[in-house]
Amino acid sequence: GTRPRGKSKHKAQAKEAVEATLSVLRRQERTGVKHEYRPCTCSAQGIACRKETCECIQANNFCEKFCACAGALGGCLNGFPGCACKRSECRGTG
Repeated sequence: GTRPRGKSKHKAQAKEAVEATLSVLRRQERTGVKHEYRPCTCSAQGIACRKETCECIQANNFCEKFCACAGALGGCLNGFPGCACKRSECRGTG
């Protein structure tokens, strides 16, 4: 595919991951519902993690290392990429 000049493939993928993460966070905040975590089986079924098929996305959760897609470790766009907080100034709510 074509990328904006000067942007690396890694930066483009990182931006997509951040956008996907923000989408999940907004959805969780909007619904106000926290769900029990159950690893998805998307990759084991031979499909990508998408809203229509991924148990994690449907439950407003991030994919984790326990998922068949291996979460952020395996390149899943629904994987939690980590936070940008300074070590002593975490803004997490959880």
